[in-house]
Amino acid sequence: MNDADHNTVENCTITMTNVSTSSNYAGIVINGSATSPTAVGTSNCDSNLIVGNTIDGGYAGITLVGNGSTSEIYGNKVLNNTIKDFYTYGIYINGNVGSIIANNNISRPVRSAVSNFMPYTLLVLVEMYGLMPMLFTILLVGTPQVQVVHTV
Repeated sequence: MNDADHNTVENCTITMTNVSTSSNYAGIVINGSATSPTAVGTSNCDSNLIVGNTIDGGYAGITLVGNGSTSEIYGNKVLNNTIKDFYTYGIYINGNVGSIIANNNISRPVRSAVSNFMPYTLLVLVEMYGLMPMLFTILLVGTPQVQVVHTV
């Protein structure tokens, strides 16, 4: 939010409830909304690095959201994170250009409640150009979902 460029969130431990189903709980959020971790908007947050963090619980682990039709975000990197026991989204990406998502361990070893949509380990939505998701370790109990919806 507010054009936050060239920031690093590194080696943090973020612990949230793994009981609540509210979207008020999200580990690391880059977007243009002060009220929702997955809402599109003009965030202008480019070239940020999220690396080596452990995120436990919450509605979403990491979200990177721009506005895919009018204001994309560029060059963000999500690397070597451990994301576990989220409710709906392990990593949620929308409106990104040239982002790199790599070497993240995403799992739900304890969380028993699931969202109405089933949990998404990685959800990539519209208007992605040059996105490079790669090298994931996904360990989910139940039915894991990795969904990429790509429209250009």
